[in-house]
This record gives sequence, structure tokens and C-alpha cells, in this order.
Amino acid sequence: MRPLKSLLLTLPAALALLSAPVAAVEGAKFLEELQNAGTPFSEDTEKLILEGIAQGIDLNQKRQNRSLLSFIAQKARTPEPIKAALARGADPNLPGANGLTPFMVAAGLRPVEFVEPFLAAGKADFTRVAKSGENALLMALRNRDADKVLEAMLKARPPKEAVSLKGPDGDSLIFRIRSRQDPFNDFSPENERIIRLIGELGGDLNQQDHEGRTLLQRSLINSRGHLSFSPKNLALLLELGARPGTVDRKGDTALHTLVDHDLREERDLKALEAFLRQGAGEAKDQAGNTALLRMFTTSLSDHNENCLDQALGVFIAQGARLDAVNAAGANVVMAAAASGCSKCVLRLLAANAPVTYKGAPYPPLFYAAQGELSKEALEGLVKAGAGVNDADATGLTPLMVALLSSQGERVVERLIALGANVNLADKSGRTALMAMAAADPRVGIARALLKAGADPAARDAEGRTALDYLERSNYYTHPKYQKICLEIKEYLTGGKQP
Repeated sequence: MRPLKSLLLTLPAALALLSAPVAAVEGAKFLEELQNAGTPFSEDTEKLILEGIAQGIDLNQKRQNRSLLSFIAQKARTPEPIKAALARGADPNLPGANGLTPFMVAAGLRPVEFVEPFLAAGKADFTRVAKSGENALLMALRNRDADKVLEAMLKARPPKEAVSLKGPDGDSLIFRIRSRQDPFNDFSPENERIIRLIGELGGDLNQQDHEGRTLLQRSLINSRGHLSFSPKNLALLLELGARPGTVDRKGDTALHTLVDHDLREERDLKALEAFLRQGAGEAKDQAGNTALLRMFTTSLSDHNENCLDQALGVFIAQGARLDAVNAAGANVVMAAAASGCSKCVLRLLAANAPVTYKGAPYPPLFYAAQGELSKEALEGLVKAGAGVNDADATGLTPLMVALLSSQGERVVERLIALGANVNLADKSGRTALMAMAAADPRVGIARALLKAGADPAARDAEGRTALDYLERSNYYTHPKYQKICLEIKEYLTGGKQP
């Protein structure tokens, strides 16, 4: 870099040549001196620059693909040279190296007082994008004075397409601001003002980030994937137009994301209520689940029954559809039954939710047989029209399903008490006793079936009995189950009475 003394000796010589009209070679000489000047300019250098501008230097000439205003925007000691240059017709949007304009240089590097002259001149182009894929707004986030600079820029009312531009990382301005603090903390006053301005300008609060998530989803979950959010932030985003029913890249909504977790706290239930009031309850995920169905079918967490029941109360109070059916053919009652939430089943029945529907692929008690429901819930389903002996297209009954899914004795005994026929066979001739012997032989269940009249001599379509199923199962020769299997064999052959 040239010594400041040498710079000051050569600048007057260059300026002495600035008589109108100024020759291009003189402008180039002037630019050369600016390029070599220190950052920030000295007071003497800045004074000479102001004199050069006043004498009519060509402000839109370039040196090494940078304009005079670009150097001034980067190095000015005070905003005065920027104001003077803009007043004399310097182009704030003249692209230079890497597509950077003087306005971008100021937005990304300088305090707010150096950006304000560009805004006051009213000619700054917010939509222009540098080779980096960023516009001035995105660059401003790297500024040490980012909060003040962004607020000033947004108050200048840039077009919404500039506000919503996604950078090369796939995130727009509002997502970058969102990532500056944890989701469970309220927005700082500065961030809140900026976000409010983005919303008021029509910025897209429903676009996806680089991972395909929506802004509301990003505001619900912390970095460990746990539910953690600020109710105040959610309220602000909803007020500004963020929609909880907006679908992300995976087909989920913020409402689906919310119900994937146990809603244990009052704030969780209030968020659920707020989302439902926005009409998000009808949106379906890729499996055809509304949020209500998703709440019962999700595998992301082991839902607590009381949490499920409380959340269900909110869904019902907000008028959620209780007749929704997912792609697998389960309606809300069926999904609740399969989850094992007895309280939910009883609440749904009290709300007159349909137990089944025309064309359902499986009877409702198939789902109940997979979840260990209480006696009251099972009785309620049967009273509401669920047939305890209803079979699917293959002839499987709820009792067989309970046995094939390794349910406990209580479920089997409750189904028997409700009238399950232990001797019904599927289309292959297999009975409940055979299903038990093949899938999960247990002494207590064998005794319960035999006590209810199960016929150990019944044969399937290939002539096999329950004992044949038992002896051919992997359990029969397994050291852990051998004693159990031998005891069941005694019951099947009449050696022991149930």
C-alpha cells in the first residue's frame, strides 16, 4: 500500500486536472488514488474526494471492475461523500466485482448512517442479486450493525420479492433471523421489529427453509428435536400470516409437527387451539393423516394417555372432523383404539364419532385388539356397533388379531367376555387356538381359550390341529419356551384340564 504522504501529494495533482469536462483518464487516475487509500479515508483524503465530486468527476467509471461510489461506500470516514456522490448522479446499483453494487457494499459492511444516504436517495435496488446469490438485505445480516441496518432498510419498503429471496443456502431473510436465537426464547425487541416489518411488507412467511421445513415448524422444535417454543413468537407469526396448515417438503404441517409430541403443558394446548382456529386441522400428511389421526398413529414419541385425551378435547372443541380416514383405512376411532388410549375412545364415542364406515378394510375391533384397551372402552365400542366377531376379507377375527399381535390375557379375556367365538376359523381353517400356538404360546391364554370352549381337535384346510401348529413352531424347541409349550401340550391333549 502507498504511504499516505505520497497519496496526499498525488491527489492534488489529479484534482488539479478536474476541469469540465473531465477527461476519462483523469477519472481513472482519481480512482487509482482512491483504491490505494487506506480504510477509512483520512480527513484530508475525504476532503479531496468531496472536492473532486464537486468538480464533476465521472462517478460511474470503474477501476478493476469497481466504481468510485463502491470505494467510497467501503472506505468513507463519514456519510458525506456518499451523499455528495449520490446527489451528483452516482449509480448505487452499478455492479462491480462479483456483482456487488455500492449499495450492497454499504449494507454488508458499514454502520447504519452510511446506508441511510442510499435509502434517502430512493434509488437503491433491493432486487439486484450478486454472484453469491444474495441481495443487499441478506448481506446486511453479516453487518456488525445488522439490527439497525436491516430495520432501516426494511422501513424503506423494499419489494416483497426482495424480502422473500432465498440465499444460496436455501434460507430467506426471516429464516436467517429465526436461526439467530433459540426457539424457546422470545424474539429480541430488535428481531421482533424486523420480523414485523417483513410481515407487513408481504414477505413470505410460509415458504420452506433449506431443509424443507416451514417457519412455524422451525419455531416449534429445538436443535435436539424436542418441542420447545415461545408462545409470544408463535402469536406474532400467526398474526403476520404464517399458516399452520402449510405443507413442508415431507407433506407435514406445523400442526402435524406439534401433535407428534406429547402436549403436556398449558402453552402446548393453547398452541394447538390457535393452530386449529387457523383451519389447519383438515390438512393431511403423505399417509393421509389429519393432525388428529396423526396424533394417534405417530411413532415419534410414546404418547401419554392423559396428554392424548387432553389434546383430543381441544380437537373436539374446535370442531375437528371425527370422520376422517387415512390412506390405510383407519378412521379416528380406529386409530385411537389402536393407540391403546381408552380415555380417547370413550371421549370419541361420547362425541358420536363414527366407529366404522362403509368399505372399511378392517373391522373396528381389529384396531382395539392391537391396543390394550380397558374393559369400558371395549364395551363402549361393541355398544356403538363394533362386532366382536366381525372378520376381514381373509376371515381373521378380532380375537385372532389380538393373539397374533401378542396381546395379554386381559385383552383376550375381555373379548371372550364380550362374546368372541373362539371356534371361528379364517379362510384357511385356522382358529384362535391355532393362532396362539403358532404366534405366541402362553399357558394363561391357552387355558382361557379352552375354558371358553375352543376345540383342540379342530383342523385347518391342510388337516393341522392346534397341537401341530405348536410342535412346528420355533417356540417348541427353544429352551426358554420348552417348558411352556409342554404344559400347553398337556392342555391340548387333555392331560390337564383348563
